[in-house]
Amino acid sequence: MLTLPQIKFVLALALCIGIATALVATSKMHKTAASSIGQDDERELENLIPKHVPLAIKVRKEKEPGFKDLNNEAWARDFELEVTNTGDKPIYAFYLMLVTELKWANGDRVVFPIYYGRTE
Repeated sequence: MLTLPQIKFVLALALCIGIATALVATSKMHKTAASSIGQDDERELENLIPKHVPLAIKVRKEKEPGFKDLNNEAWARDFELEVTNTGDKPIYAFYLMLVTELKWANGDRVVFPIYYGRTE
């Protein structure tokens, strides 16, 4: 059973991550002209989690080429996010917002909430 300070810590961490840290995955859907070297732009994952929050994120290595390919229309199927606890304390819950540059018909961005754990 969790003690009151542990519960407060988990709730504060979840709130801090949910509000103060927005994870923005930048899906560069527009393709720019190739540079003089001949390289095309790639879809990128932009990590906006503050350095003091003990979480690390990355696209799963096996899925990264399909995710980065701008010509891959099924890139969302190739998107797998790895979230790692980099701290020395357990994380019981977190909340991330995945904000893309994709837009709905009304112009709003496509946003995916990511939940882990239990908030109790």
